[in-house]
Amino acid sequence: MTEENRRIEGQKSEVEDPERTCPECLTAGRQEAEGVEGLKYMLLEFRSQNY
Repeated sequence: MTEENRRIEGQKSEVEDPERTCPECLTAGRQEAEGVEGLKYMLLEFRSQNY
């Protein structure tokens, strides 16, 4: 886990009030999650083509 991830995890646990979460942060988190899923899918596609 990188330093930035630790910082983000700390912020998540601190921020319970939805009014205090900035839309930019939420959008960035969502895009990052989608990026990870996309990479997993691409890796699976790549593996299946090699077999």
